[in-house]
Amino acid sequence: MKSQPPVFLFLVLALAFGMAGCSDDSGPANPPQEQPFDPTPPVNPQDKGDRLFGIAISEGEEGFQAAFPQARQAGLQVVELPLTWDAIETEPGVYQDPDALLAATSFYGVHDVQVMLSMAVINTVASTVPDH
Repeated sequence: MKSQPPVFLFLVLALAFGMAGCSDDSGPANPPQEQPFDPTPPVNPQDKGDRLFGIAISEGEEGFQAAFPQARQAGLQVVELPLTWDAIETEPGVYQDPDALLAATSFYGVHDVQVMLSMAVINTVASTVPDH
């Protein structure tokens, strides 16, 4: 006949595992601050030619003001500003600057970053061509 483990041992192990699962492990009281982005140099780089390096900068958790300097440190040369046609031409021959996206070109110009304006005529599956 096989010997059974003592019930006492089973209860002690169950209690120990149960308490470990209920512990408050929320990390250090003062978590370390993130270090600035430090690009890793490529092992076998190709000639750049006339290509430009672009990054789609978003607000993110830290906001644009924190993301932009990191993008510049990574080598940002060009950004894309996507626009929909129907947001720019609201009536035949009537144009507007939606959400001041076009005004952003002056901000990027001051920082020597080129801007690529891309006008979408299809947004996912819906046409953005003006009705007129």
